[in-house]
This record gives sequence, structure tokens and C-alpha cells, in this order.
Amino acid sequence: MNQTPTTDDQRPMMKTYPLASRKARYCFGIDPDLIKNGVAIWDTSLRRIIDSRTLTFARTLQHIQSYPKDEVLVYVEAGWLNKTKNFHAVHLPDRLRKADPSAQVRYVSAVRERIAHDVGQNAAAGKLLIEMLTELGYAVVTIQPTARKWKPEDYKKFTGLDCKNQERIDAARLVVGL
Repeated sequence: MNQTPTTDDQRPMMKTYPLASRKARYCFGIDPDLIKNGVAIWDTSLRRIIDSRTLTFARTLQHIQSYPKDEVLVYVEAGWLNKTKNFHAVHLPDRLRKADPSAQVRYVSAVRERIAHDVGQNAAAGKLLIEMLTELGYAVVTIQPTARKWKPEDYKKFTGLDCKNQERIDAARLVVGL
């Protein structure tokens, strides 16, 4: 496995798996999630996003397999590569702003625990997806997410398409411009 660090905000640290060094026509960007993955396909010949959707784990695999294997390169967002696993800010609801400090601590702890649980499940889904794809012979690149996420306005600017779904936006960010 090769590791290529970079300081460019658009292309964070990547790990490549076998076959990932070749040029592909279809670049899949995947933002893994336990329920539905964000999936975007960048066509390097047309230089545009040709598909953007959310799919279950099984449907994601089926969708990738519907394209010629030798023309596919898959980029998977790998949140487990971040040093800090739980950097999400927790905001107190209005009802707790004047509450006892111990109630505030319990609330923040419960929210952070739920977030950590979800992050762990998403990491497991991503790792399993990578394992399945590499076993099937697909070229895979993991990309460490950056602190700056695209907003719907960024997605529109770089793709010309409208989208409000953050999973789809994150998936497209992985592959736009390849």
C-alpha cells in the first residue's frame, strides 16, 4: 500500500490499493454510511459528474459492478484516518442553557457518545466496502476527509448541478476534476 500525503485541501492524504495507479474512465466517489452511502461518478472523458445518488451497501456494490471493471477507479472517504475521531461541536438546546451544569454535561456526553457510535459504524461500513471491492478486483483509493466540507453552493459551482444531500456532496468532492 502506498501513502501519498499532500497539503492540497482538495486532495487530502490517500492510500492506494492494488491496481489504483492506472487511469480510469469512471471515478466513483463514495462517502460510506451505515444506512446509505453517498455515491458520485465522475466521467474523465466527459469531464463531468454523470451520476450522484445515495445507495444502500448492497446497491452500491451492484452499481459499481454495472460498469466495466477495467474502466473503474473507486475513491472512498476514510474518516478513520483522522487523528481526531470526534471533533463535532455540541450545542446545548435552549431548554438546557439555564439548567444545572451536571445536566448539561450528561447531555453533551450522550450526544458525543451517539456521534462516536455513528462514526464507528460508518468507518466499519467503509472498511468493509474497501475489502469487498479489492476482493472483487477493483482499484480503490482511500481519501482522508478534510476539515472543510463542500456546501450545496460549492457542489453547484463545481458540477453545475443542484444538491442538498451532504452524502452526495461529499462523494462528489472526492472525484470532481480528476
